[in-house]
Amino acid sequence: MEQATSFAPVTWRLRSRTLSTHDHTLIMGVLNVTPDSFSDGGQFITDAGAADLEAAIGHGFALWESGADLVDVGGESTRPGSHGVDEATELARILPVVRELAASGMVISVDTSKPGVAEAAIEAGAEVINDVTALGDPAMSRLCADAEVGVVLMHMKGRPETMQDDPQYDDVVADVRDFLVAAAEEAGAGGVSSERVCLDPGIGFGKTHHHNLQLLAHLDTLVAAGFPVMVGASRKGLLGKILEHAGHPTPAPGRDPATGATIALAVAKGAAVVRVHDVPSALQAARTADAIVRAGFTDPGAQSSSRSAEPPARTAIGIGSNLGDRRRHIDEAIIGLADLGSIVAVSSVYESAPIGGPDQGDYLNAVAVIDTELAPERVLELLLEIERGRGRQRRERWGPRTLDLDVLLYDDLVVDQPGLTIPHPRMTERRFVLEPLIEVWPDASLPDGTKIADLLPQLAEQDLRLVIG
Repeated sequence: MEQATSFAPVTWRLRSRTLSTHDHTLIMGVLNVTPDSFSDGGQFITDAGAADLEAAIGHGFALWESGADLVDVGGESTRPGSHGVDEATELARILPVVRELAASGMVISVDTSKPGVAEAAIEAGAEVINDVTALGDPAMSRLCADAEVGVVLMHMKGRPETMQDDPQYDDVVADVRDFLVAAAEEAGAGGVSSERVCLDPGIGFGKTHHHNLQLLAHLDTLVAAGFPVMVGASRKGLLGKILEHAGHPTPAPGRDPATGATIALAVAKGAAVVRVHDVPSALQAARTADAIVRAGFTDPGAQSSSRSAEPPARTAIGIGSNLGDRRRHIDEAIIGLADLGSIVAVSSVYESAPIGGPDQGDYLNAVAVIDTELAPERVLELLLEIERGRGRQRRERWGPRTLDLDVLLYDDLVVDQPGLTIPHPRMTERRFVLEPLIEVWPDASLPDGTKIADLLPQLAEQDLRLVIG
């Protein structure tokens, strides 16, 4: 099988932010508020069987302060042989924890396959739904699409109760890859955008020891599918068997050094996220591997999908707002664009009715043209930071927003990858984009040579009002 030969950074768009692997592999810390998870089960449950919320919340803060990029909260064990719990029990265990940790600014993932639990967790501030059934319930897919959260689609053969009863595959690497790509496509058909999808091969979930080793050895095959990939081998039975065979039988809590080896391998193979129990030791392994893998990637800001960032690229940025002080949001965003490069021109401000989505107020829109030496991926990251600075919230699909920034054009570059499509896929359908764009870049054209000005007449019926002052 073809091996990965170079580092390729990816982005993963969540509910209100985008995470990137430009600088480092992402670390997801595990927080299981369960009595029976294989490693930390019972640590955050009282003798009476209720969630020990103070201890669980304290551990969440410890994971975050140790360097976790995300904290994954679970209220139902999915270890081999485990049995599920009802929705009320799962909610009672995790909801106060999610609410408290999310309110502090942490990026919270929730490990659940129940739509009711996911919905409550999202309302409490969760950014990611980590589903071991890969959104097997159609209601879960619809919920995640509407909430615009990040999702983790995991491969599991069977159910936790029986998944280790003689699992078999024709080719475990190809079978798992094909399942996850199909799951991502199905999620997309249900409205979950590809930029929000992360894939997990499900180490230990319906796999033999040999299957797990094959998946890790050929992880780059799954990475090549084009989605961020998460690896969760932390402290698992796979490592226990390796250590036992080497003459060093080790219980789960003592397997963090072995976990570090899987982390280094995962980073080398292109994984975007590693899911771990012990963040400090994982951080050492990941950052060491990061430094080696990224040694030839000296300037993340200058890396591009398909071109050098020299000379500066002429880039069009769409700006919109329909919440709060709309004009101030746009003005502040324009000031922020100076961090991306040289501002060439800024259009007039136009007002228009929203297209699609729930009932909401009219938008103010503008377009700015900049010359930038940054790669398009980096431009997107900085735009999202500006959005967050103006209080952008993504609480429903096509919903209202304080600020919306989009890369419309980047010279004649074409980009089609999870999280970033250039030219913007809907710009040619919107007069409130094309009119201000032509105003500041009259000869702008699509990469195929189509003049933007030639597209405008077909959108003449769309209402657009120039804002004076």
